[in-house]
Amino acid sequence: YVLEKQLYRPDEILLLAFNKSAADELRTRIARQLQVEESALECRVTTFHALGRGIIKEVEGRPPQLANWVDHPAGEARVIEEIIQSLVETDPEFARLWCDLLVVHPKADIPDEVFDTEA
Repeated sequence: YVLEKQLYRPDEILLLAFNKSAADELRTRIARQLQVEESALECRVTTFHALGRGIIKEVEGRPPQLANWVDHPAGEARVIEEIIQSLVETDPEFARLWCDLLVVHPKADIPDEVFDTEA
């Protein structure tokens, strides 16, 4: 519609999808609708992730880097423990709530199915 009415040029249009397969399908459908080859499509079709990564690369001059603890097997747990320890030491209200939580739930024995996200 916006192209037909010449409200925007193709290079001014950004189409975002949540994953690569959805972006690929969107690109195919738009190209078919406009009766052009996908390689000739002037509007940008990408994922939210790729857009964010591209913006960071453009601003920083390099792609975003993962935190150094990501590849370490216990890295995330260690970072979370450090954050909790820091909050316990600096925030009395957090310390009180943390102690309450540990009293009510002394260990993490929650069954995996509680975290199942499939409908």
